[in-house]
Amino acid sequence: MTVLRPNAEKGSAQEREERQAFLLDLSDRLRTLGDAGAIRRMACELLAANLSTDRVYYVEYREAEDCGVVADDHAAEGLPSLAGTYPLEAFRTTYDIVGTGNVWIVDDVRQEQDIAAQERDYYIAREVMAWINVPLVKDDQLEAILCVVQTSPREWSDEDVQRTAEVAERLWAAVKRAYAENRLRESEARFRHFAQSSSDLLWIFDTEQNRFEYLGPQFEAWFGFPREELVSDPARFHDHVHEDDRKRVRQAMPRTLDGEAVVEQYRIVQPDGSLRWLRDSGFPIRSEDGRIRRVGGITRDITEEHEREQALKTSERYSRLLLKELQHRVRNLLGMVRSIVRQSSDRYDTKDEYVAHLLGRIDAMARTQVILSQAVDASVNLDSLLRDELARVADEELMVLEGPEVQLSAKAAEVVTMAVHELATNSIKYGVLGHGGRLAIRWFATKREDGPWLELMWEENGGKPIANGSVKGFGSELIEDRVPYELNGQGSITLTEQGVLAEIAFPLTEGASIFESGAKGKHWP
Repeated sequence: MTVLRPNAEKGSAQEREERQAFLLDLSDRLRTLGDAGAIRRMACELLAANLSTDRVYYVEYREAEDCGVVADDHAAEGLPSLAGTYPLEAFRTTYDIVGTGNVWIVDDVRQEQDIAAQERDYYIAREVMAWINVPLVKDDQLEAILCVVQTSPREWSDEDVQRTAEVAERLWAAVKRAYAENRLRESEARFRHFAQSSSDLLWIFDTEQNRFEYLGPQFEAWFGFPREELVSDPARFHDHVHEDDRKRVRQAMPRTLDGEAVVEQYRIVQPDGSLRWLRDSGFPIRSEDGRIRRVGGITRDITEEHEREQALKTSERYSRLLLKELQHRVRNLLGMVRSIVRQSSDRYDTKDEYVAHLLGRIDAMARTQVILSQAVDASVNLDSLLRDELARVADEELMVLEGPEVQLSAKAAEVVTMAVHELATNSIKYGVLGHGGRLAIRWFATKREDGPWLELMWEENGGKPIANGSVKGFGSELIEDRVPYELNGQGSITLTEQGVLAEIAFPLTEGASIFESGAKGKHWP
């Protein structure tokens, strides 16, 4: 048994020259291969041919698995492959010797007394009669063994050993390179699959080259143009950021280059003009020397999330408003009822008459609230309001209603409803609706200096004469006091020989309900 360390300076000049040419050819061939198996097979085949030997194989030492693996080998024609997995215990002599890092040379296994009998018999049975075993020890750990085998005894030359040793180093480096490249490819494939499967946009920016190193496919769906265009022109990104967010987004990259992880929410303008909300989380990526050479980021589309948040805020704000308005409406409505009760209490001779008028006023008020309760800014059609109110107290043939299409604001609808109810109630008791005659209600939309106005006229014709005091009360207060105050308008009631003439005029502007918290005007006492 011979144990030694190779010396590249040994051999004649011609041998060294031939060895160098062989190694250059080997390196060139291995460089073109990316698969570890193909690299092992190529190296074993070339070395076997160069040394005119029967077998060459590469053993990967796996101490954790307690075995050695011959993944690829070269065998002369007619010889079986030795590829397979071999337990370490069965070849303890081999691993003990090569584990020291020395090359193990055997010219004739039959003459080796240092090999356990069981191992020697195994080698002889498989015609492994002579060999050169070159261990590859890295960081004091046995990584692999390159084995050159002859099926008959052979006296190995120093050049045989030297070539085998140098091939072993090149083969080990090439295999490690292939493994690393394969791991890198697998890692990149996993990353691409992850990035393509993610609903988020993943990106990596090379700060030294000032270009995107990676940009996920979601970019094109969000921004509407090919990724390649942004890779070549990164500044184009800011052209699509909403102008109100652009300055803040531009400041994010310098902050990241200072080592800060930055999270920004901003809007981008899509090709169709619509907005998309994004949340961008950028972070520095340092190289081994500690420099920030790249910036990575994860961008998430939060458009729906933002819309939900805004809708929730709006809903909460609206709920608070509704609760507040409900509280004020109830309080003011009760105040209105109190006023109606007080105004009605001393104007009627009997309890039944008092109750009837009181309920009528409350019902009129309630009918308007039903219409307006759907929304704070509800409007009411004037013609429909008048017909609905008068249909309860008079036949349609006794009335003439004429006027253009007019929508009343909440406040105007409440005041007009109460006024019409009072006029109708008085007309039934004293005027044309109760004693014969006709009623004409006409309205006009006019233009004044401060904008459009509504002028409404209630005119009775053919009724019995009415005492002047009969129309003074709650109804006259509504028309002569509330119309000017609540609606910034004008109101009057006049008695003629034919009956009552009531005139109401007010600007057609939006106005909140008199029962709302923000409505102007004095509350009913």
